[in-house]
Amino acid sequence: MAFKILQEGRGLNAVYQGSCNYCKCVFEFNKEDIKSECYDQRERYNVIYLECPHCKRSIGIEERIVRYE
Repeated sequence: MAFKILQEGRGLNAVYQGSCNYCKCVFEFNKEDIKSECYDQRERYNVIYLECPHCKRSIGIEERIVRYE
């Protein structure tokens, strides 16, 4: 018997959204763009470190997934 998809599932690749504290650029990015990440125990969320696509500064932002592709 062959598989028959009755309803498409959601994508597996997370798309994140962030904004730069320096130039105020708002952007989306994927897991491949992340330089490093760590869990902030005091604030209780993941902090993602990456380079702003506009001003090229290194920034740290709260992890926020907006959709899956």
